Amino acid sequence: MIDYDHFLDTQPYPYWCIDRKTKQIRWANKASEEWFSLKKTSIAGIPLTDLILQAPEETESIDSIYKHNIHTLRVLFNFSNPNVSTALKHAGSTRFERVVIASTLTDSDIILSFRQLQNPLFNIIASTFTDFYIMLNKDNSIDEIITGYTFFPMQRKNAHGSDLSEIMNKNDADEIIEREKLSLSYLQSLSKTSTGRWTNVVSDNFRTLDNWIIDREFRPLWFIKNESGLTCKPDGTTAYIYSNSKIETKGKDISITLSTTITAYHRIAVMICCEQPNPWIISGYSIGFNIVNGEPFVSIKKHSLFAKYAKLLSTPKGKTTLRVDKTGGHFTVSINDQQICEWYDLSPEPEDNRHFGILSNGDSLITGVSFNTRESKYDSSRTFKAPRITLGAFEGRVFEAHLFQLAAVRNGLVREQRTLLFKDVTEIAKVEEDRDSATRIGQLLKAKDYYGFVGGNSKIISIIDKIEKFADTDTAIFIEGPTGSGKEVLANAIHRRSRRRDGPFVKVDCSTIPSSLMESELFGHEKGAFTGAGSRRIGKFESADGGTLFLDEIGNIDSATQAKLLDFLESHSFSRIGDSERRKIDVRIITATNASLMSMVKAKTFREDLYYRINVVALKLPPLRDRIDDIPLLTAHIIQDINTRHKLDIHGVSKSVMNSLLMNEWHGNVRELYNTLLRLAVDRKNGMIDSAPENIKETSTSEGQRQFIPEHIRESRILSLLDTQPFFSAQDCRKVLPVSLPTIRRDLQKLQREGKLKTVGKGPAKRYVAGQPQAAPVSDKV
Repeated sequence: MIDYDHFLDTQPYPYWCIDRKTKQIRWANKASEEWFSLKKTSIAGIPLTDLILQAPEETESIDSIYKHNIHTLRVLFNFSNPNVSTALKHAGSTRFERVVIASTLTDSDIILSFRQLQNPLFNIIASTFTDFYIMLNKDNSIDEIITGYTFFPMQRKNAHGSDLSEIMNKNDADEIIEREKLSLSYLQSLSKTSTGRWTNVVSDNFRTLDNWIIDREFRPLWFIKNESGLTCKPDGTTAYIYSNSKIETKGKDISITLSTTITAYHRIAVMICCEQPNPWIISGYSIGFNIVNGEPFVSIKKHSLFAKYAKLLSTPKGKTTLRVDKTGGHFTVSINDQQICEWYDLSPEPEDNRHFGILSNGDSLITGVSFNTRESKYDSSRTFKAPRITLGAFEGRVFEAHLFQLAAVRNGLVREQRTLLFKDVTEIAKVEEDRDSATRIGQLLKAKDYYGFVGGNSKIISIIDKIEKFADTDTAIFIEGPTGSGKEVLANAIHRRSRRRDGPFVKVDCSTIPSSLMESELFGHEKGAFTGAGSRRIGKFESADGGTLFLDEIGNIDSATQAKLLDFLESHSFSRIGDSERRKIDVRIITATNASLMSMVKAKTFREDLYYRINVVALKLPPLRDRIDDIPLLTAHIIQDINTRHKLDIHGVSKSVMNSLLMNEWHGNVRELYNTLLRLAVDRKNGMIDSAPENIKETSTSEGQRQFIPEHIRESRILSLLDTQPFFSAQDCRKVLPVSLPTIRRDLQKLQREGKLKTVGKGPAKRYVAGQPQAAPVSDKV
């Protein structure tokens, strides 16, 4: 029997091994135990018919499974047995309504594999492929849609000849075809220019088997016979032997030569493997002899899928040499120094270090093998990269479009078909979108830290998006926000992002400068310009020449200085007090206020024309209570800064302290959060902050003290309960939410509708659990 543990136990989908003769389940993989609680001890010996009720209108009968002996038989069933239904509910309910049968690995066993209804596969080997694929004609029209279910409004039989634009955006279709042309053109040019000296890495005439690994199932099938070479007698199955360690192949071209004496025609191939091969799938390439319908062929397979066939005019006999050369994605196959075929893999496997090996399914005598490498000119960035696209029939879904080649032999004729596989990556895209929600402006916001300004809240991201449009211009920017919200930090971030980053960043807090000194402070004065002016003074404007001048609390400047500032913004020049000479400087103005400047304009205390000159690009910073979801991020950033400044070793805050931080109203905004964490950190000095000061203890949930908390924050806090409480009630939610019980119940109902929560029990015993609850214990009787 084949050792399934090598492959199946590592797979995420449940598999059952079925005895072909008795039709009983004899083995289950680890995923079956995790999903269905169907352990080997409880499932062994159970008849398949006890677990599955056939659906005659859609499928073949169960009995017909055992009449076939092919590798890709797919049969669909409906589950209706109560025991299985119970098990499936614990694994995700109706998502797992059908199964796939893959036959056959041995004469006695077949494999039953569970699959999600929305993710059909075209065979068990291609277990990493999802959804569907189509075949393309030479003119790039659709030849055939291959799928287990009806995905498109067009009928499958009517798809032939349809344009790709009927199922996807025309620009996406054009991009796929253009990428294919560029990749193919590059690989063809590379194959003509690749030269260099080959270096032998492995050369073996098989006097011993010390340098080779043989799977324990196949060890009796390989042996040395009279020191004449390696003999294989696999008795109908396929036997593998592969290199003891990986070979340095990164940045290398590869050439493998296999010397064999053919006594009877059967399959013999060399393998270039990402990992050690197994009975199910070769994670890489296999190239060699094949026989189909009695005719001799050379075949190239990628991930155990046929990609290229080349029919031989005659069956090789006696001493035969098979040579495979690989340059990037360009393969050439030669027999006895005569090139038989070539193949271009548009998206070749990564050039990491590889095992290589030999496989055979017949009486073979292999007399030698040579593995050679040379420096490669191949550039992987110039080959096909699967674009992400959307499809008209799948609203809200994201797909990767993989283009490759499949080959098949029908009645002795070779059919090679360009294949476009659509792999559903919606969930991956969502994870990436969440991960990059604060970095969709590019790589500038690493870890949600935009040049020192930290935040991932949607309001913060919209501010950063706007900054990106104007950062490299000299446009005046006006920042409005409450005290402590980070206006200075944001202004500094704008400066660091701009082309003036190497110039000075000069801050002026206009609220701290007396009106009588404001003009001198900003524009400077000459010696003797006024009483007390004993020497020349350079103003902040000149100090900021070539950089950025940040005027905080701009509403505090007097009317005379307002007039002079307006004059500078119009002419980009000024004169010091007591000097008639006008000085032209290059400086960008960023202003900020925590008050309503428009109200001051209406009250005639601030010039309207100046207001519109400084308010070209307006940025409104929200108070911290409106960006509560940034508190964990800000806390981590602040603790890191405190550790650096004060040489402390604080690791973070406990969950209870974080809940307290989330509950506080933070009237002083980020500045208050910083000072609070600084007090806690200095008091602790090292380790985890696990107690909060009295002023931010969890807020009471009494009617008079409830807070406004945005919906998405409320939902996040409810779901956070699952980390410590697998089951919780609506009352439990009030521990983390100081809002009314009706509001909590509405949030719980919404999370239920979205499938994020489920309920168990009724009435006072009603509890909420995760949308994918853990499986309940299943008795030995299935």
